[in-house]
Parts: sequence; structure tokens; C-alpha cells
Amino acid sequence: MSQVESVGELEQLRAQVQELADKVAIRELTARFNETFDAGDGEGHADCYTADGRMIYENGEGPSGREEFIATCNLFDGQVIHVTTDARIEIDGDTATQVCGMIMFTRTKDRSANEFFMTGRYRDELVRTPEGWRFKTRRPEADLHSMSLFDKLGIG
Repeated sequence: MSQVESVGELEQLRAQVQELADKVAIRELTARFNETFDAGDGEGHADCYTADGRMIYENGEGPSGREEFIATCNLFDGQVIHVTTDARIEIDGDTATQVCGMIMFTRTKDRSANEFFMTGRYRDELVRTPEGWRFKTRRPEADLHSMSLFDKLGIG
């Protein structure tokens, strides 16, 4: 093998390792999103987004910006449990997209019971920032058109 071939192979290997590291970081961000929202940690939840990040519900509305993310998280007050699965992530430099399965449960305020609520998926756009990967947009899509989570929990 010539020196040129080994340098080319090394660069290819570096690119593959970087892509894997990015995908792991995005999956960890998704887990942090779930954990912070479910725990009612508004500050931690808002940290998962870019400064101009948005959650866009199927009706086109949704919170945007740090203060709205904190307020939305606080509104749900730990009454939701998110489970995300089967992430498909595409990296393009400092941007990425992710589609992952979503399973949601509701939880009673006294944490004595959970109830299945819905399935669907998130369609995400992400940006690499100095702090790491962050959501630019998250678009939750329900598999079935059932009552909204706001109606189910009697909030909002």
C-alpha cells in the first residue's frame, strides 16, 4: 500500500468516527430532552434548543425561544413521559436531521400511575453549536388524531 492510499484511508476513517460521534451526541441530546421535560426541568429542557429553536406542532403552533420552552415544560409539571426509539440521523457538516419514534405516557401528579397516551415520531433539524448539538426545530407527528395532550391533562 502506498503512502497516499494510507493517508486517504486514514481520512476516511476519521470522517466515519466523527459521524459516529455526532450520531451518539444527537441521541444523547434526545435522551436529555426526554429526561429534562419529564422531570419538569425547564432550564435543562430549554438548553436542548438553539436560541432561536422551535417546537412546531401539527397545527403549526408551538413554543419558541428559551422562555417559552421553560414555560411549556413547567406547564406540564412532570406529567408526561417520553420514550424515543429507532433514530435515523443524517449528518451534513454542522447540520443534521433526525427522525425517531415517539411513545408518550401521561403520569399522575402524585406519580402513582402512568397511562399510555400516543405513538408517533419526531422530525428534527439540528445544529452543531459551541455547546454541542442542539435542536433547531422539532416536529412531533402523532400516528392517530386523538385529543391533544393539553386536553388530556386539562392544562393550557
